[in-house]
Amino acid sequence: MYNAGEVVSKRVAFRLLFLAAAAFTAWAQDDPLRRAAQLDAEQKCEESEPLYRKALAQGRPSAALLNNAGNHYLICGDSSKARQQFELILKTNPAHANSNLQLARLAAARHEGALAQKYLSRVIDNQPEIRMLRLEAAHWAGNTAGEQAALDALQREVAGDTRLLYLLGLTCARMEAFQEAETAFNAVLVRHPDDFDVLLNLGRASARAGHYDRAERVLETALRMQPSRVETLLELGQMNAARQDFTRAIYYLTQARTLAPQRPEIVLTLARTAQSGAYYGDAALAYEEYLRLVPQDDTAHRDHALVAGYNEKRRVEALQELAAYQKTHARDATGYYNKAQLVWREHPEDAVEALSRAIQLD
Repeated sequence: MYNAGEVVSKRVAFRLLFLAAAAFTAWAQDDPLRRAAQLDAEQKCEESEPLYRKALAQGRPSAALLNNAGNHYLICGDSSKARQQFELILKTNPAHANSNLQLARLAAARHEGALAQKYLSRVIDNQPEIRMLRLEAAHWAGNTAGEQAALDALQREVAGDTRLLYLLGLTCARMEAFQEAETAFNAVLVRHPDDFDVLLNLGRASARAGHYDRAERVLETALRMQPSRVETLLELGQMNAARQDFTRAIYYLTQARTLAPQRPEIVLTLARTAQSGAYYGDAALAYEEYLRLVPQDDTAHRDHALVAGYNEKRRVEALQELAAYQKTHARDATGYYNKAQLVWREHPEDAVEALSRAIQLD
């Protein structure tokens, strides 16, 4: 899935949030809150957060305060808290434009198209960026009739505006229309060839469209611009894994893991890539590293048991781990299939039984 939040910088994210008028409501008489809004504009979340917490704790918050707090949490990456603020506003003002708009964006991001459409039905604005969001909501609601024609029309309409082209690229990518996203990002890149965010998004869209050579060129250009950006290394790793160049994929993912050892999604991607490339010992180590970060991930325990069990010296403990998984996931066919792979040499009857159960379940 294309998660734009992974590849859009805070600078770009900030720009996306304020497409509606009055994204930040100024408080004429309250210097601390004006200061909080200014800090948000400067993307200084840690400094503005205490100001919002203090203001929200003082009695019944106004719609203006809730609106600014909601926008603050969006900028700072806490969509759950942002949603709470906007929903509180709608309890007293169901027509509040920014609340409906931002809640629609959050719903579309969760692929809750019908809910996004409900919020958008209260938004009168019909600018191109709002129509992009309406199209995205309709897509996730299953209303895809005329979708391609609408995307083509938007592409022509915004062709002269790089900001809108960039937004269209993000919209297309989230809708998994990767070739259209690639076209939009490329048009932006022609005018802004040194924009890292555009390069990263173009590379990502090209990879998802299956244009791996182009994706590699673009992503390597982005990597030369900012060698320590983990997102680029992660994308290069995933792209090389997709074209089954597992050695290069592991090379990039290992670099990403070194730069961001506490990001579980990177370690998990490394584990799965090593497993796909049949580097089972490395995969087992990566799964163990991931499970130290996310011990509650049962699926990772299941998959770790498989790759660890390929090592004869670890097979007993691997089967114990797999048995523990199956106690709480008795209807998971993959668990039985994994067991069949681990026991077929020593216990072929058990392997046949496990495989038969896997086939019954899936």
